[in-house]
Amino acid sequence: MARESGESAVKKQVALLREGYDIGVYPEYVPLMCNECDSENLKFSVVNETGYEQINLMRLGIPEPFHRASILGFNSPNGPEWFIVDPTYGQFFEDETFRGYMEEKYSKFSSTLLKQGYVRCTMDNVRAYFDGFVYSNAFCRDVDSSKIYDRVGDLLVSSGIIDEDEFDTSMRKRELQEMEESSKTSTTSKRRKK
Repeated sequence: MARESGESAVKKQVALLREGYDIGVYPEYVPLMCNECDSENLKFSVVNETGYEQINLMRLGIPEPFHRASILGFNSPNGPEWFIVDPTYGQFFEDETFRGYMEEKYSKFSSTLLKQGYVRCTMDNVRAYFDGFVYSNAFCRDVDSSKIYDRVGDLLVSSGIIDEDEFDTSMRKRELQEMEESSKTSTTSKRRKK
């Protein structure tokens, strides 16, 4: 019998977590069960011999909100497949500021993670996931985004989840976008003053 795909295994794991901890799909009630889900994902990875890394916002330099999630990895014929697994992500959409930011900037990403409880761990999805906590100003302000993304990079690159060049390219692209947005904002402000 062929071994099931990584995505199929993650889908089953999320279904078990949602059922076992009575976790609804947002806008249904999403309890604060991130510790429990992450612990179950670690057990899952040990039993099934998969890759595992923990996402712990506090360790990455994001003091608020407290949150843990998991990254699970699987071997496939095309190379490793990694998934961000976070069935409790919907809890943050109770905050209007966070929800508004994510709907405006990362609507498709948010919709997928809320519905499925997991997304593929690509650089675009990593940025969308962390940008909500770093840039929405919903839970904390004045965080050092450079240090946070350095830590995220260390986590993902040292584990072999994301290639170092891919991570660096994505971060440079992000810096250019921020500079461009900042330039547009200052130009708009100057026009208003006239």
